[in-house]
Amino acid sequence: MSSSKTSLPIQNRLLAALPRDEYERLLPNLEFVRLAKNRILHEAGDAIHFAYFPNSGMASLLAITEDGSTIEISTVSTEDFLGMPIIHEVGIATYRVVAQTRVEALKVEADVLLAESNRGGCYSDTTLCAELR
Repeated sequence: MSSSKTSLPIQNRLLAALPRDEYERLLPNLEFVRLAKNRILHEAGDAIHFAYFPNSGMASLLAITEDGSTIEISTVSTEDFLGMPIIHEVGIATYRVVAQTRVEALKVEADVLLAESNRGGCYSDTTLCAELR
């Protein structure tokens, strides 16, 4: 995984649709990362330390059954972000998150995103976020 703060390409539709003031508050905290295919971002039960806004690629949210097999419950790409439990102030993953393809994303620390959510605006209202897409 490599990162750079010199150039932050914004191809994530959710970030691009944010009101300017919300985006500008997040910008200094965003870090560009490349995630390898099959990389597990977190397991069910893990504390979530980062949210990821994919610029390209796709990640899956997987439920783990009692026998250990997985069931895909959702996919996330450039129209959304990984880390919704942060916004709901849960902070613990209820599913496994894995990069299904190579993913380029902008990552932000959970506490930064939660602070922005607590300010009000888009991230405090996921319905509003959905309308922005």
